[in-house]
Amino acid sequence: MKKLWIAICVMIALVIAAAAINFYMATPKELTINSGETIEVYTDEQMVLDVSADGLTDEDISKIEWTASNDCISIDDGVMTASYDGEHMEYNATVSASLHNGLKTWKGTAQVVVILKAEEIESGKMIKTPSGAQDSYMSITGSPSANMYLYFKCNTDASKDFSFILGSGKTEIVYVPCEEYTMYFAKGNQWYGAGEMFGPQTLCYKNDSTMKFTSTSYWTLKMYDLEGNSSSTAVPSNEFPR
Repeated sequence: MKKLWIAICVMIALVIAAAAINFYMATPKELTINSGETIEVYTDEQMVLDVSADGLTDEDISKIEWTASNDCISIDDGVMTASYDGEHMEYNATVSASLHNGLKTWKGTAQVVVILKAEEIESGKMIKTPSGAQDSYMSITGSPSANMYLYFKCNTDASKDFSFILGSGKTEIVYVPCEEYTMYFAKGNQWYGAGEMFGPQTLCYKNDSTMKFTSTSYWTLKMYDLEGNSSSTAVPSNEFPR
């Protein structure tokens, strides 16, 4: 009878131990990301995500798996990069971290605010530079009421494409290859970079006729708000060359 009682006690102890282990495994420890504060990050900037938790080692940190609720956010080895979502001046997302190491489990989340980063307008600044010789040129004057981003797409050689910023009312001389181009232009106020252009309010257009540059001729262009001597067609942002 005594042996039976001992066996029952051992079985009960084993059941309790198994339940304790299961509870330990099923209940993750809290993983704190960046001190638990909301993270603010500008588009196209990298940010290192700091993590802390009880019992967490450097080796554990290197094994953390990261995910984000928005596809515009990528995390590689704890370094986060957020890109423009194509719609908003800023947007919210959640980043999650999880680690499973033997019987130990950690999980944590953090709120992220991604902010579209403004850049200074530098009229005449080349964003994309063409390859080869630049034996022709244009004189171009910007619209009096908007800044512009112009992209000249070469009809024969993509390496000859070029683009630049044109400030409101500014006149620039731009040297270009002797090629035939289709001109695209975007209008807006605050510049955010070649990918984001002027943010959600960007207006994009494609010139209806091509422009041919030679070593013996050049173009003089004036960008108007309404009527000009060349017609253009509005195009969606995703059809604007990058």
